[in-house]
Amino acid sequence: MPRTQTTLQGADSERFRDVRERVADLRGGAEPSNAELTRMMMDQFDPAEAVSHPDGSAVRAGLQ
Repeated sequence: MPRTQTTLQGADSERFRDVRERVADLRGGAEPSNAELTRMMMDQFDPAEAVSHPDGSAVRAGLQ
């Protein structure tokens, strides 16, 4: 079975932690594992929205 590992640092790590805490709040305190949260985010991800130009210059959904 393939395995992929990622490392987030700085603001990215803080953002991931904040999302995990928000999901836990919505679940009544049950915090998702890193793998579960990553799966949840991938389920919501649409690559066409993230990069609409070949050079990656598009801003996704108004976010910067």
